Amino acid sequence: MKNLFAFFILILLLSSCYSSKKAIYLQGLSEGARFKSVDFEYRLQPGDVLSIVVKSLDELNSQIFNIQSQPNYGNVNGNSLFLSGYTINSEGYIKLPILGDIKMANMTIEQAEQIIQGEVDKYLKNSTVIVKMVSFKVSVLGDVKSPGYYYFFNARGNIFEGLSMAGDINPTGNHKRVKLIRQTPEGAKAHILDLTDPKVIESEFFYLLPNDVVYVEPLRANTTRRNLELLSYISSGLSISLAIYGAFFK
Repeated sequence: MKNLFAFFILILLLSSCYSSKKAIYLQGLSEGARFKSVDFEYRLQPGDVLSIVVKSLDELNSQIFNIQSQPNYGNVNGNSLFLSGYTINSEGYIKLPILGDIKMANMTIEQAEQIIQGEVDKYLKNSTVIVKMVSFKVSVLGDVKSPGYYYFFNARGNIFEGLSMAGDINPTGNHKRVKLIRQTPEGAKAHILDLTDPKVIESEFFYLLPNDVVYVEPLRANTTRRNLELLSYISSGLSISLAIYGAFFK
């Protein structure tokens, strides 16, 4: 009976180690490992919403260029974005007070900031223009702790940051088959990412784009978890049985 108990304990430990290994990100990553830089530079598109703030010592005049209600980046919702931001229209332009229509489509955030700064400088000296894209939203679904949609306030959010916002993948989630669904001019396309492979850092899909959907598959039938629970119950029962056996049959 003691040999049987030891056998079940061994299975339990091996199963636990195997299950844990499958949940390790970037397996085999060595210290000082280098990866090719991903050529990533998001360019603004129609439908993107920009927060544009003009600051200067001449506060009264700078307010002419600002929407009165600026977004609270710590607590953003869809409604506040449209009330406090400038939406790029279907032709690629935004309409700013005093400055009029300015083309933003196909610009990076830095380029957009420089263009608007140049226009503001014609009216207001010693000013600073701050541009942020407040519509960079991604959806994280599936076997994660807190599925939902999340906002980035920089143009270089990556897959790990997106999962971190959602509380990370659950122990029952499949780290080797994380689906990234991306909108393209030809329609939505799905890509499978193996987050245990360090090469994912070099993937063109490592950085997320606005409106990406990240879906984490559950492990194929959560049988591993159920089997571990069953083995745990069995080992507990055997432990109790051995204790009783030792107490009465020494």
